[in-house]
Amino acid sequence: MLIQFKPIKLAALKELNTISTMTAAGMATSLGVSIPSAEMLMLRLLRQGLVTRSKEMTGEFKRPAYIYTLTRRGSTRLHYLESLK
Repeated sequence: MLIQFKPIKLAALKELNTISTMTAAGMATSLGVSIPSAEMLMLRLLRQGLVTRSKEMTGEFKRPAYIYTLTRRGSTRLHYLESLK
């Protein structure tokens, strides 16, 4: 069975594989998309079990933000998708 995966999701997995942890705002900057688009993207990856998230106080004003991390399943999916090229 061939997994259909959007290029933006693959790019997000690659970013998390390289950087390790990231906020949705950081992902938006890395991918060149809006913050709401990045938030929705990360939520979709979370629901698929490809990333985890934790709430941390970040920034100068210590506001809460979700920090995303690639799961083992996400790493496996990334390596599989890269092997298809």
